[in-house]
Amino acid sequence: MSKFAKMIKFVSICLALACCAVFLLLGGVAESAPLPSADEKSLQEAERQRKAIMAQEALMRVWGYDKDGNSLYPKSFAGFWIEEDQLVIGITEYTDEEMDSYRDSAGVYAESLRFVERQYSYHDLDEETIKIGKYLMEKGAPVSQYYVDELENRIVIGLACEEAELSKWEALLEGEFERFPVAFTSLPYVQMATTYLVGGNALYNSSAQCTVTLSCCGTYNGSSAILTCGHYTQAYGNQIKDSNNNGNVIGTVVNHHFGEGISGDYEIISVNTSLFDITRSMAYYRSYDGYVSDPLVHDSICYYSRKAPGEYSGVVSARNQHVISLPNPQATTGVNVYGLTKIAVASGGYMTQGDSGGPVYRVDNNSAVYSGVIHGFSVENGNLYVFFTPYKYMAQAGFSAYVSD
Repeated sequence: MSKFAKMIKFVSICLALACCAVFLLLGGVAESAPLPSADEKSLQEAERQRKAIMAQEALMRVWGYDKDGNSLYPKSFAGFWIEEDQLVIGITEYTDEEMDSYRDSAGVYAESLRFVERQYSYHDLDEETIKIGKYLMEKGAPVSQYYVDELENRIVIGLACEEAELSKWEALLEGEFERFPVAFTSLPYVQMATTYLVGGNALYNSSAQCTVTLSCCGTYNGSSAILTCGHYTQAYGNQIKDSNNNGNVIGTVVNHHFGEGISGDYEIISVNTSLFDITRSMAYYRSYDGYVSDPLVHDSICYYSRKAPGEYSGVVSARNQHVISLPNPQATTGVNVYGLTKIAVASGGYMTQGDSGGPVYRVDNNSAVYSGVIHGFSVENGNLYVFFTPYKYMAQAGFSAYVSD
């Protein structure tokens, strides 16, 4: 097994099924132009980052996660990100002894680590970020996104307002929160890619009356399962059918994870084994051979759009973001979702209603390393950003993507 281990590989995906899925996605069109794919520069950058990603995975295997899937970091940890082929780690105790403890945890990937000194720990910043976000929302501030800026070792508060209004809300923190540096910026609310999940391999939720976008296949509590996003309309116990409301029941929603202040947005569907083969087609041309639990800032990453079938690339710009997500463009209230990762999409990228629930992944030697479930998107200063739930949350909940033998 490769060192992306504990790592997944879809049991071989039959060509006929893959073709069938593309046929369904294209609405029955027999011939079409080649599907868009990530640019070569992005794929080369992902390959260069490989050892840094492995180093991060090694560290997280040692540090672990809490029961909700949140990462457990050392007290001195102040953030990490990728620079070229290195995993850069910010630490508050800049001593040889402390750095050696990180190297020991990274094991054979210790040479991929580089350290920078920081003033504030990630834990303290994240804890304060949540307090500030809640405080401002209680005061009526249009908080849209709030998170720890790991590169700058500070808190970022995004507000859905004009730049000129930021100082008005910033003044609310004076005398209340002054322990850590806080940067205010104008950012829109996040748009869930749809209220009704659309697309995927013709899987239909007969209870919520919507089609389901397939993100990943695997197991849950020992049974075959598929993964998608949660959103509003679905719920625990919903029945999933194999193409339309008159089709066969192939499974049941066994874990619906979405709501105010909850980390991540996902749903696990337990699938009837005898009918499971029809759900294995991913409707794109790469197969999974591993996973990344929690993609880092600067990570070169891809996602698949179901509505405009094709692979699109980008770079992670922030992770563990707390965002206010609107169910549709006309909504005036949203849901506060924790723990999402944000991709700055490369030029030419695409995201629209119906893409939620789809897969996010790194490309490794032309196969895919699974990374998470699409949640939604925003357009900021004319640039597209995609938000997704990283795999660590689903894994901690008991979902295991397919692993190669």
